Amino acid sequence: MEGYMFKKYYFLIFIIILILVTFQSVFAEFGHLTILYLNDTHEHILPDTQDGEEIGGLARVATIVKQIEDEGGNILFLHAGDHITGSVFSNVYHGKIDMMCFDYMGLDATVVGNHEFDAGFDYLINELIPSVSYPVLSANIEYENTLSNESGPFMPYCITEVGDFGMPIIIYGLTTPDTPVQTNPDNVEGLIFNDPVGVSTGLIEGWKDRYPVIIALTHLGLSGDKFLAKEVDGIDIIIGGHSHSFIYKPVKVGDTLICQAGQYGWYVGKIDLKFNEEGEVVNYKNTLIKVSDKYSDDEGLMETLAPYIEEVEGFSSQILCKLDFTLGEETDITRSRETNLGDLITDIMRAETGADVAITNSGGIRAVIYPPKVTVGDIMKAMPFNGGIVLCEMKGADLLNVFKHGYENQVNSGGYPQVSGARVFISEDGKVEDVLINNEKIDADKVYEVATVKFMVSGGDGYTMFENALSAVDTGLYQTDLMINFLSDRDTVPQPEMGRVVVE
Repeated sequence: MEGYMFKKYYFLIFIIILILVTFQSVFAEFGHLTILYLNDTHEHILPDTQDGEEIGGLARVATIVKQIEDEGGNILFLHAGDHITGSVFSNVYHGKIDMMCFDYMGLDATVVGNHEFDAGFDYLINELIPSVSYPVLSANIEYENTLSNESGPFMPYCITEVGDFGMPIIIYGLTTPDTPVQTNPDNVEGLIFNDPVGVSTGLIEGWKDRYPVIIALTHLGLSGDKFLAKEVDGIDIIIGGHSHSFIYKPVKVGDTLICQAGQYGWYVGKIDLKFNEEGEVVNYKNTLIKVSDKYSDDEGLMETLAPYIEEVEGFSSQILCKLDFTLGEETDITRSRETNLGDLITDIMRAETGADVAITNSGGIRAVIYPPKVTVGDIMKAMPFNGGIVLCEMKGADLLNVFKHGYENQVNSGGYPQVSGARVFISEDGKVEDVLINNEKIDADKVYEVATVKFMVSGGDGYTMFENALSAVDTGLYQTDLMINFLSDRDTVPQPEMGRVVVE
């Protein structure tokens, strides 16, 4: 009897072990997934210099991706939008080289960022997207006049199966609804940017019983991603972009994980996930891999890039003049206060047009220029949009509203104004108290000539006051071109006079 009990006992242990081993093997078959991700690369093809060291470079990114793929496993590779604008390469190729590089790396999907529209909707649809083989997603953009059976301009989602993961994965894209005021509004004419929460709720309601793993690939910014995760159940992971946030430890809202990898290809995000049979995340580990010079360039990609690099470096390395001081500030400062680069840009605009006032948005200024010289490439990197200049006639009352909108509502935003020909006095609580135009108090009834950029005249960054302009004439002049011509005629960059924005 005792021997029988021992046999029964060992048999039960054997059955339990067999069940555990079987469960573990099934879990291993479909339960592990690695997502590699980047966002907001803005066509920074070559390494940047940050704090005295090289960082980034898409050929190094390619090396990192290949090394991880060679280790094996179920790997998904995603990009959260903004391939275009913000580098010399982008001024020349308008996102094509950035997206080509990710095609070379085997990207699985990207989402439409607001800057994807910077070269125009027709270019995006007819040239940029057809140049790559991976899906370019956005589920919340549709045509203004859409028939009920007509699809939107972009693929809303894609379904993929990765290696032996064992479960279908659905990836859908969301683009910031603020796009019409964050690119030239003319570039998105005829498009509607729907509420990401409403769109997500409707889609996931139809997916939740069929697709155990749902990934939102978003270009909403971290605050937008948090709100999305709070309001919508059923999203497992959000791979986000737009706010250029360096998220080392994923933000968890409810059951949703939010990831983002900073900017410019400086880091490759890598999150390793374990799922249970229901498609729920049961464990995860996230790493931001710094793209440093410890990684070599991918030789195949560098060979492909060689003619493009040669073309860009050929003209961007041309020296314009000497520089004895740092010109410009980092983005957070540029979008919250007067800068010497903003002053110089608007001084040149005012001088070339003969305007009373020149004003430009800080979002068009993208880099700092350091001594001892200024090159064509420096200017193109700092002023990548080459904004067309419009000369408007405006009554003082409307011009005052421009200043109030900019200095009261656009602090820490790309809409923060840089100005020439005016002094703006702001109270400690951030209200515009007075404005002087050419050293005289602004007159509500007087008509002033105002030089600005097409982006603002079109209502970009919420500057709808330009709709009240008495006239608006396209000058045929462009900001970046004017700056290059201005500096090429000088030995040294002149130091602009500061003190145009006074906080009392």
